[in-house]
Amino acid sequence: MNPSLLIPEPIIMLHLFRARWRDLIPAECPGCARRVSGQGLCPACRGALGRCPSVPRCAWCQHPLVQGRCPDCSRAAPACDRIVSAFDYLGVGQRLIQAYKLQGQLSLASLLVQELETAILAAGWAAAGPPQCIVPVPARAAALRQRGFSPPAEVARQLARRLGIPYRLGALRRLHEGPRQAALPRSARLTSQQGLLASASPVDGLRVAVVDDVMTTGATLMACRAVLVEAGAVQVEAWVLARALQFGPCSISSSSNPKSRPTPAM
Repeated sequence: MNPSLLIPEPIIMLHLFRARWRDLIPAECPGCARRVSGQGLCPACRGALGRCPSVPRCAWCQHPLVQGRCPDCSRAAPACDRIVSAFDYLGVGQRLIQAYKLQGQLSLASLLVQELETAILAAGWAAAGPPQCIVPVPARAAALRQRGFSPPAEVARQLARRLGIPYRLGALRRLHEGPRQAALPRSARLTSQQGLLASASPVDGLRVAVVDDVMTTGATLMACRAVLVEAGAVQVEAWVLARALQFGPCSISSSSNPKSRPTPAM
């Protein structure tokens, strides 16, 4: 283990204490800035969270089809054996993720977990059955120091408890930090995660669900799958909160512009 990737526990606990203390204070809705009790979405934004139901989607990665083809899977193999996402990274969904990740609104995790659980149960289990363990994408050390918590790990932990599936925090670890995905162009993202991850515990013969907050190109999930399969996993599916799109298929909220590209996921 690279010593630079180890985060002092007191620092993490301090950030978590501050985040949970803030959760008790009335705040603005991440979707529209209206005042709400605690930290969460107002009823109008909660209703707007999701995706355009009339747009045909890729059966593998849930990206909207363009002239009958997936702009992602038509160029490369799907990142995982199956991908389930809760909503699109547009409009209310985009602002919700940014409030959770970048503004440290930790109480939003419970809302996000509910949305992802609903999407997972609606999709149904894979033919082989439900995953036998849930694994979060490991956070970069710099981001963990800054935020004080790992957004994918917190969602994965709560989701595992709700679904009754074992939670394996240490199944994946980072060997190196690597560049921030948000700072890279799309072409560079596809190769940026190679060689950065390793398996930290055996997953021989297990079906694994990998949890992340946002899927953009799928490069991170693809790297996770490769490492887990090499460690013995027989199936790796991805559960993500939000699916970033190359093109906005429709207006998810009144303030989102379907003709513009979404802000890159952080």
